[in-house]
Amino acid sequence: MNFWMLFLGVFAVSAVTSQSLMDLCIILLSLGWLIDGIKKKSFRWPIQFKWIGIEWAFGAYLLAICLGYAVNASSDAPWLQGLGKFTWIIHLYIFIFAFQKVEIRAIPVLHYFSAAFLFPSLYALAAHINGYDPITDRPAARVLGFVNSATYHAHGNAVVFVFFSAMLLYSWHQLSRKWRSIASFALAVLGLSILFTFTRGIWLSILISGILMLFLYNLKIAIRFLVCAIFVITCSYLMWPRFSERVDLLFSKNGGDVARASLFKVNVQIWKEYPLLGIGYGENMRRNREYWDRPEWNMPKDFLTSHAHNQILNVMATTGILGLIPFLFFTGFFMVKNWKMLRLVVRNRKPFLFSVLFACLWVQIEFFLACLTDVGFEY
Repeated sequence: MNFWMLFLGVFAVSAVTSQSLMDLCIILLSLGWLIDGIKKKSFRWPIQFKWIGIEWAFGAYLLAICLGYAVNASSDAPWLQGLGKFTWIIHLYIFIFAFQKVEIRAIPVLHYFSAAFLFPSLYALAAHINGYDPITDRPAARVLGFVNSATYHAHGNAVVFVFFSAMLLYSWHQLSRKWRSIASFALAVLGLSILFTFTRGIWLSILISGILMLFLYNLKIAIRFLVCAIFVITCSYLMWPRFSERVDLLFSKNGGDVARASLFKVNVQIWKEYPLLGIGYGENMRRNREYWDRPEWNMPKDFLTSHAHNQILNVMATTGILGLIPFLFFTGFFMVKNWKMLRLVVRNRKPFLFSVLFACLWVQIEFFLACLTDVGFEY
C-alpha cells in the first residue's frame, strides 16, 4: 500500500468519524503533492493540476459571494471565515492528483469498506441502544455516531452506504463466501445506524436514488426492490410507533416541522429582498433573528434560528441568482460528466470502470436528493 492509497483510505473513514483526522489527511496529501512536484521539478500550474472544465463556475460562484459580502452583508459579517470554507476547491484538485497515483480494484475496496466502517457503525448503534454516548455522555435517543450528530451521521454515511451497496452489487460473484457474509453484515450494520438516526430526508434520498439506479441496472431487481420497500415501509408504519411518529410529523400542523417550514418561508423572503446577490454567504443564519423580530413573523425569543434546510434555496438566499447559476452549473457538470463516462465504458465493455462510475452516479443522485432537505453541500 503506497502513501496515497493509505491516506485516501483514512480520509474516507475520517469523513464520518473525525474532523481532526480528516484535516490531518488532507494536510498530508497536500504535502505529498508538494513533495512530488519538487522531486519532479514540475511544480507549475497546470502541470500538477489538471483542468476540469468547470473552473469558470467556481470563479463565478466565489465572485458572487464576494460581491454579496461587499453589497448586502452586515459590516461585521465574518467574510474571511466564509471564504475559508472554499478550500474544498483546492482539495478537489489534490484528490484528482492523488487518485492518479493509485490503482483501485473492486475486491480490496470492498474489503476496506467492510472493515473500516463496521466499528463506527457498531459503536453508533451500541450508544443508541445504551441510551447515551459513552464519550460525550450525551443522550442518544437517535444514533449520533462519532460525529456526535444524528444529522451529520446520516448525511455522511448515506454517501458511504450507497457507494458500498453499488460496489457490492457488482462484485458479489467475485467475493468468497466468507467475504460476502462479512460485507453484507457490515453494510447491514451501516444501514441500521443510518435508519436509527431517524433522519427522514436521508431515508427518502437513499430509497429514491436506490429505486432509480436499480431500474438503470436491472428492471426485474428494481421491481422486486420496490415491492419489498413498499411492504417494509407499510409494516414499519403500522407496527413501529417511532417510525410512524416521524412520518406523521411531516403532516402535523403543530409538530417540530413548523420550525422548518418557517425557515423555508423566511429564506424565500430573504431571497425576494436580495434577489441578485443574496443577503451574504452564511448571513441568513447569523441574521435570522432580525426577521423573527419583525411584526409579520413575531417569533418567540427561543425560536429556532438556522439555515433553509434546502440547498438550492440556501444558495438563493445567501448568494442570489448570480450565485445560484454557477452553483447549478458545477453541480450538474459532474453528474452529466459521470453519465457520459458511464455510457462510454458500456460501449468499450469495461465492467470494473462501469461499476465505479455506477457507484459514483448513485452517490451524486443520493447526495443531490439529500440536499433538498438540508444544506449538506455547505458541510
